[in-house]
Amino acid sequence: MLQFLIDRLTPIFEGMGVSAVDVNTYVDMLSGYIYGILAVIVVVIALLIAAHWIARKGKRHLIRWSSVVRAW
Repeated sequence: MLQFLIDRLTPIFEGMGVSAVDVNTYVDMLSGYIYGILAVIVVVIALLIAAHWIARKGKRHLIRWSSVVRAW
């Protein structure tokens, strides 16, 4: 996962003068934050899908929007 991100970011940052080793180091240092953000996104998606079965038909749109707003 992190290697995929490093492979995508390295050409962008090398064009700005940052070495590939620095990009690798920064992504490794931020890996906890990256995994945290991905976990939050997965939870939000799960809540949006669960709202389809949990809520009554007239209230589904409110729960979907409120779960997105609360997560961010």
